[in-house]
Amino acid sequence: MLSSALSLVVLAFAFCLHFMWHPLRTYFSDALDCLRTHRQPLWICLLAILLNQWTGRGSSISEIQWVKGDFSSVTEDVRTLVQAGVHDAVILLHQALPPMPLALLVSVWLVMLTVGVFRYPFRYGSQAVKKEERLLLMILSVLSIIWAVVFFATRWLVRTEALESGLSLAGFAFSALSLAGYQVWLACLVIEWVRPTSGISGSTDSKTATQAMFARWRNVLWLGGFNAVWIGFADWTHDHDPLWSWVFLYEMLLFFAPLPVAIASSKDDFLNVGGMALRSLWRCGLPLLGWVLTAVVVLCMARYASEVFRVQFEQGRFRAGAVVMSAVLTAFLHTWLLVSAMLVLYRKGFPQQDRDLY
Repeated sequence: MLSSALSLVVLAFAFCLHFMWHPLRTYFSDALDCLRTHRQPLWICLLAILLNQWTGRGSSISEIQWVKGDFSSVTEDVRTLVQAGVHDAVILLHQALPPMPLALLVSVWLVMLTVGVFRYPFRYGSQAVKKEERLLLMILSVLSIIWAVVFFATRWLVRTEALESGLSLAGFAFSALSLAGYQVWLACLVIEWVRPTSGISGSTDSKTATQAMFARWRNVLWLGGFNAVWIGFADWTHDHDPLWSWVFLYEMLLFFAPLPVAIASSKDDFLNVGGMALRSLWRCGLPLLGWVLTAVVVLCMARYASEVFRVQFEQGRFRAGAVVMSAVLTAFLHTWLLVSAMLVLYRKGFPQQDRDLY
């Protein structure tokens, strides 16, 4: 117990020293300031992690044996820990939090968007929303409501194979869409914090970011399609685990890392926004790689700390406390690192972007 506590103290001390001289220390510091002003992302991420663990969907890696005093497989433990850190850091750029079961609330967002589009057809774009687009939003809203209701109604019942397949397919699609919506919403919140429309620093709120995200709903749908592609590929690599597939997945996610920030910074169509995101890599590529290296180290430390909590408190009355402590640590680090990455991408990649949020 004492050795594990001391190791965490040493890691925390090294963590603080690392960020005192880090080349991107300004962005990490500004990310903390942003989260002090706007705590909603922290609470949302913490709620998503706790619900994900409560439903038994929490992701985990193989046990770190040296935490239990077994040093026979240190090399394998280090390799597993680093691989998990790389995975967490790269995925974080496109997935801020575990989607299920919080994705069941995507129907609320879709209904709000659909009602807004019908009431204010000229607010969400340079031209009126077309009839086909209204029909699409209505269909998505109805399907999301049906999916959520059926999911809750059959949660503790024995589902047929066809029903389970249908719910899984709908869950996959709406999870990808919810991740896209949240990622763009968070990017809009960060951009509004950097350059508030009111001219008063820190004056933005979640409602402003929500309206800005609604104004980009077409690109959010396209981003949801992109999420479906990489999430499906990630699931395939998890089952097959060939090395080249993992390398390709990480390279693809790094290559498209600026996409959510590009969508939040412009109301242009998706192809033009995608071109902006790719061009921004020339300006922010090296800082982004520097952020990735730091994020890998930090997230490896977080994985190690969570494993220490689990091992030390897996038995007895402190088990629930250890779970909450681990969730709080993970939620804070994930949100903080993602906000800092968005600041790097926006300030370095889109320095001259005309920021007209909505």
